[in-house]
Amino acid sequence: FDAIVLDLQMPGMDGREAHQELRRRGIATPTLIISAHGAHEARKELKASGAIEKPFDPPELVRRVARVLTRHSQGRLTGNPMPPLSD
Repeated sequence: FDAIVLDLQMPGMDGREAHQELRRRGIATPTLIISAHGAHEARKELKASGAIEKPFDPPELVRRVARVLTRHSQGRLTGNPMPPLSD
């Protein structure tokens, strides 16, 4: 996958746990956190690539994912790790 969109409130395993498990397994795919409460704080806590608060317009989600992918690909080209997006 090029990017992962994680909701903080998911059944079984929440978004925080899922993000931490991905990183524990060495999966560095850029992640965008979504939540009705605290998405931006969780992004900072998890060092995720981006965040968006619910409710959001679908075109805004597409724009955020595109930004994450652009920044990630630029980091690959320059050899610099991708810093989190400032929201």
